Amino acid sequence: MNSDKTLMIVIFSLTFFFAVSGCKSSPWEDCPENCQSDRFSIETNLALLKEKEKSIQINEGRTDFKVALIADSQRHPEDLDTVIELISNRREEIDFILFLGDLTDAGLEMEFDWVCKILKKTDLPFFAVIGNHDLLNYGEEIWRGVFGPLDYSLSFLGTKFILFNSNKMESSGAPNLAFIKAQAKIEPGETRFHTIAGAHVPPSDGSIFNSAESKAIKDTFMESGIHVSIHGHLHKSSYTYDETRDLYQYIISRLENNKYGILTITRNEFSFENCSNNSCTVALPE
Repeated sequence: MNSDKTLMIVIFSLTFFFAVSGCKSSPWEDCPENCQSDRFSIETNLALLKEKEKSIQINEGRTDFKVALIADSQRHPEDLDTVIELISNRREEIDFILFLGDLTDAGLEMEFDWVCKILKKTDLPFFAVIGNHDLLNYGEEIWRGVFGPLDYSLSFLGTKFILFNSNKMESSGAPNLAFIKAQAKIEPGETRFHTIAGAHVPPSDGSIFNSAESKAIKDTFMESGIHVSIHGHLHKSSYTYDETRDLYQYIISRLENNKYGILTITRNEFSFENCSNNSCTVALPE
């Protein structure tokens, strides 16, 4: 076979492969395959949460609720699979899932594909904030295509969650403090019991934020009436209280070894639990 014929066969084979697989050579087209569903969009999950809230108000009248917290699954898709199953088995008591960043390790389509395949297994509403690893390579473009904006908020049973991109090193202009202030404002006629901030990198991380930057974020929380912030990134759970700002900061452990957290909200109180498999212990602020 001559070289021209060989080249034509190779080109035809590659063209056929991409056409059949639906994957393109560009950074974001039809891949990742398992993420090609509105199920993952913030908009879809906000609608699901609204439906759940309406049902609760009509049929139960409760204002207390539980949120499952997970973070940093980046190198542990097998543990993410287990944790999603554990959380889904508690769907009668858990109202939604909050993923505090680093879903992936390198922001690759294949990694997002793994995550989407696993998240499809739960019928609970879920929301994610972007992590620093998710922003690598073409991660931001993939994220926007699958989930939506990097900064957004949600309200549920009188508690507002302000979820934002805090990855200063990978994202110019992050965090957007003006966005946090605007979202924290209580609208006329709104009933709000708590305002909670959620982001991947905590403001206390001195390797990312200098003292002035950290102070600016925490002061923004205080001025905005935010008394709780929840984060991932540091891979180890901690729970601290800043008395000068009346600010509680909870950091969830990375997901390795089936670790996750539970946030319980009542009209007047909140609490956190550190969980591993089916065992949970109440976290106490340092």
